[in-house]
Amino acid sequence: PAATSPAAIDNAIAMAVESSRVSSVVLTAQRSTDEVKRERQNLANNRKQQQKQEDAPRRRLEDQQNGDNNNNQDGSNVAYVHMTPNILAGILYTIMFIVVTQIGIGCMGSIQGQGDIYVKKMPTIGREA
Repeated sequence: PAATSPAAIDNAIAMAVESSRVSSVVLTAQRSTDEVKRERQNLANNRKQQQKQEDAPRRRLEDQQNGDNNNNQDGSNVAYVHMTPNILAGILYTIMFIVVTQIGIGCMGSIQGQGDIYVKKMPTIGREA
């Protein structure tokens, strides 16, 4: 029962373990309802906190010098940025690609051929000039 002292429980377990008539001892316990509710609430709060951190629009930029990625995990000397260098490089490359493609398509559209010149009689061979 709940009123039993921990010392009495420890003595009973020690006697059962040392007894030659007992081959094995299995200890079990049942958690109280309040403890289970607190544990569930803590798990839910941890999930919410983790979800908030994952939903943050900023990314962690760790210090890359000497391989010291702040291994002490205390959060000091860590900068949170909205854009990493790889993302910035991707955006700049995309903008450059779009500009070059637009210029190329514009220049190709201004190329003219001889489709606008119509003659009634073609010159004889050897007298084109």
